[in-house]
Amino acid sequence: MVKKILGAYKADARSWERMIDWIDRIGWARFFEKTGLPFTKYHIDDWRGARRTLNASTHIRF
Repeated sequence: MVKKILGAYKADARSWERMIDWIDRIGWARFFEKTGLPFTKYHIDDWRGARRTLNASTHIRF
């Protein structure tokens, strides 16, 4: 998979572009299309419970 991603990046990206710049330019849908990766519902991050469960405060807790 890594070789597929790097091959698609090398073939399509501009010389000065980093990988994330390339993905931003072409969009995630075309990224999955060009790399041949299957897009599933698990690629979408829609979890909203971080504020309640993660330590998102600046206070130190012991």
